[in-house]
Amino acid sequence: MVEITCLSASASKIKLPEFAKEFKKAGFESLLVKMFEKTRESMISLTGVDVGKFQHDKEMLFPMLFSYHENGKKGCVLIDLIREIGTPTTIEITCFAGNKNSLFKLTKLIKDILIQQIGFEKKQIFNGTVRELLKSRTLNKLVNSPQGNLINNITPECLNAFLDKKMREKLRQLVIGPFLGRFFPLSIVGPSLELTEDDIKKLGSLGIFRIGYTAYCSKCEEVASGQVIFRSPEEVEELLRRKVTWCATCGTSLDTKTARIELVCSVSDMGRALTQGLWLEAYVKSIIEKSIAKDNIRASVYHGNDELDVVFLDLDTLDVIECKDKTVGLNDMYVLTMKAARLKADNAFLVSTRKISKDVLSSMKDEDRFGFMSMTGDVKTIKRALEKHIGKMRENFKRSRLQQLAEIVLPFAFPDVERFLARQRWYRHTRRLRY
Repeated sequence: MVEITCLSASASKIKLPEFAKEFKKAGFESLLVKMFEKTRESMISLTGVDVGKFQHDKEMLFPMLFSYHENGKKGCVLIDLIREIGTPTTIEITCFAGNKNSLFKLTKLIKDILIQQIGFEKKQIFNGTVRELLKSRTLNKLVNSPQGNLINNITPECLNAFLDKKMREKLRQLVIGPFLGRFFPLSIVGPSLELTEDDIKKLGSLGIFRIGYTAYCSKCEEVASGQVIFRSPEEVEELLRRKVTWCATCGTSLDTKTARIELVCSVSDMGRALTQGLWLEAYVKSIIEKSIAKDNIRASVYHGNDELDVVFLDLDTLDVIECKDKTVGLNDMYVLTMKAARLKADNAFLVSTRKISKDVLSSMKDEDRFGFMSMTGDVKTIKRALEKHIGKMRENFKRSRLQQLAEIVLPFAFPDVERFLARQRWYRHTRRLRY
């Protein structure tokens, strides 16, 4: 099992000789230089050709490849030089190790070398590839919507209340019809939604309900004049003792004998947003956070005039997710397509709790500008699909980095004059990667 991570360090001027020098001082061994010498000897004995004359400075082989084995820090490091027109020169460092502990120690050592020995500032070092660094600039330009601020305040306990489909349907009834924006007594809300007093108090503690107490006339079952809502039953009782309120319908003066105290509730702003679909965005974000750093995830944000449900950056890919707690139509797919194109996303997803029609799925297959996928079903199915996608992305990244490592090492490992000389000519020029 190979663990891989990347670092990028940008500066207006990078002195290349310092890298080989400082890494050697820290105990790293240059594998390419070692392989170069062995291959050179093999070439001379086999062909009589001294390939060394084609290499100006063997210490300046790029990409640089180092190995390290000391104090539990075991692995190898690939250092590549990348130049983008109009941007500072960037060093991309890929670390390979056998386990996460060794990888963490190796990465920390490299950061110390870059900062303390070579002179980089902490802010010049980015945890990720150069491609990821460029895409993070797009991520940082996204602006939180009002709902995005709500998502940041949603607790796991609050979100769990919405993972039950039956509970979601009950709560949805409170934001439509006669319940919208009004306080109703437990005697009405409880039987109507099949909720007990404990259920309502729990939803109140989670911020989904606003809970209060008020006085009702025992004679006509109407609320006291003005329907003043108090935080505790003791405050209502004090009001009734003073005999300063009356029934709004029959005009009876209300006191502790002619009125009763009852719990009342109304849906909070957070509860209303969650029932209208925000819960799914929060749920998708919570799943992604288990695998990806929170700084690389945005939920309910604006990109220009486009409102994006969930956007996340992992390794080299920028993904956008549209969440729908309702039936998905062709228009939803077209809107997501345009949003993803303007964002320059690598993948776009439609996540829905309802089944997606064949017409929409067929249109997704025809979209070839980026990866277009759908995830439908209950919350467990959506969770498995997201985790599978993130795992697949990680494996693809590992495979590509190991392939890059193999392409660098193989010409040195196998004595082939033409391939070897071609590789040396290629090393004379800085690799120019454009994303």
